[in-house]
Amino acid sequence: MKNIIIVDDNLYYQEKIKQVVQDVFAGIACPCQIESFDRDCSLLRDRIMDPSIDNKIYFIDIDLTDEEDECSAMTLANEIRKYDVDSTMYIMTNHLVKEQEILQELLSVSFIQKNESYEKHLIEELQQYLYWQYGIDQESQSENKKRVLKFEHKGNYYRIPFSDILKIDTIKGHHQIKLTTRYSEIIIPMTLREMKERLPSQFVYCHRCCIINVELIVVFHPTKRYIQLEQGVEIEAVSANRISDIIEQYELFHSQD
Repeated sequence: MKNIIIVDDNLYYQEKIKQVVQDVFAGIACPCQIESFDRDCSLLRDRIMDPSIDNKIYFIDIDLTDEEDECSAMTLANEIRKYDVDSTMYIMTNHLVKEQEILQELLSVSFIQKNESYEKHLIEELQQYLYWQYGIDQESQSENKKRVLKFEHKGNYYRIPFSDILKIDTIKGHHQIKLTTRYSEIIIPMTLREMKERLPSQFVYCHRCCIINVELIVVFHPTKRYIQLEQGVEIEAVSANRISDIIEQYELFHSQD
């Protein structure tokens, strides 16, 4: 049973989202329970903090707000990440300029633009979610259980897909690392070795102070010891001792391309 929670003070969008969700889940005979909330968030908070209600998918309007900011979209998103870290969250927005800011804060949501094609986008996102949940074979299931990096830092709760992480670097002279994703950079009080223990196998050392995601390599010159990742991120000092490990994982993860 999937528990769908829609938070939008516009009844039109509440009904539209509800109808799309019902149609998509009915198509695979997956039962779901749908609840809608507006600015009155007291019952919503009960749902967020109720551990007996699992498998939750949230749809939250970014413009949801009130005078005391007790039920703003950002406040709710942070509470969800605190009490319901494994849930899936979609932000419904009319403001593309806000996307980067929110991604830097949470790095754990997908955005659905409220425009003339938003229903199509919503269907595509839900279909991708269902493939992500059910379209994996038994051999890959154990690896996919580790598909998200979760941690708390300075009161913010992060849930970052491994597929969005480009590289992780040590910050010299500090007990810190810098996490570089497709969208932003985050400084975390942790050692590179501690982080490596939490990462799946597509993450390998390119030298002792840097770990890269081999799935996101777009250019690899072993003889030149040069790597370019997505977003134009370059690694120009690959350790000769690490080349064989990188080649092995690179060939493994790109063999099905």
